[in-house]
Amino acid sequence: MVRTDADHPDDDDDSSGEWPEADADPSSDDAGDEDSSSEAGEFSLPTHVFFENESLIRALNDPRRGENDPELAKRLFSALLSATLIALVPEDQQLGDSEGSGEVTLDGELELSFVLVRHPDVEGDIVPMFTDEGSLGSFMPDGGRYVALAVRDLFPLLGSGHDGPPNIVINPGGDEALLLTPRMVQDLIDSARGYGTEVIDEGVEVIVGPADQELPQDAQTAVATLLAEHEAVTQCTQLQWFMPDRHDEPSLVLAVELDPDLEGDTRRFALASLWRDLSPVLRTLDRQVEMVDLAGQRDRLEPTVRSLVPFYVRPLDEDDSDE
Repeated sequence: MVRTDADHPDDDDDSSGEWPEADADPSSDDAGDEDSSSEAGEFSLPTHVFFENESLIRALNDPRRGENDPELAKRLFSALLSATLIALVPEDQQLGDSEGSGEVTLDGELELSFVLVRHPDVEGDIVPMFTDEGSLGSFMPDGGRYVALAVRDLFPLLGSGHDGPPNIVINPGGDEALLLTPRMVQDLIDSARGYGTEVIDEGVEVIVGPADQELPQDAQTAVATLLAEHEAVTQCTQLQWFMPDRHDEPSLVLAVELDPDLEGDTRRFALASLWRDLSPVLRTLDRQVEMVDLAGQRDRLEPTVRSLVPFYVRPLDEDDSDE
């Protein structure tokens, strides 16, 4: 990677470093965008905007950002997942068949280095990214070499280092600048990867059964406590699966069931947030443990799950218990 010590203007960090708990589908918020844009006041979209970035730019320009509005934060998260961003790369970066700057088509394994900057108010490296060429030009009037990639492809390229993902500032130098902390970047990476939602191909042999060895009791208690902090989780069951082509030995699986009303990006976000909180506990164990969204593996897992007793069930609230 290339590091430059040049500071850039103050960045607007309107977040504590955590996304709000997902309780509605932000993608279904489109109908309300017209109202929110009128509340945000009139502004002109910059030129040369990727069409999928319009909702992100509108959210970045919403004056409620300074109020830490949770609904706006969820709109930002959803808009980021569907955005295409410009990222600066070193002049000697090899881009395959691509000539100069521009969009890169992912073909196999792509390794990219990114230009890093520093800011006295931010701990650690920062990767500057931009929603459009106009924002890039405001930050670097002389221009620079860049790639433009979908966030779902771009952000995972940042998270493979030993220290995890860096900070990201979107549109640095502008009034709408947004700082994403490493934890927020990791949430977006996990959501982009779709933890727990990938359906295994039918041709892959998977042997599913009750767990030969469940979580130790102290780990079960710790996991159940974390699950209770995520309102989206309705229950969780332990079992195991073994894929001879992929595993040396069976993996313990935590089959998580979420509120069936959660869909789309909201569901992916809920899974990513849950995995983020569970992974420090699971990494302390001496065996492979995977978290799986039962809805994404229903054909494979549900017969076994229904034959077992879940170790966590969300307590009924008073309204449910009255029924």
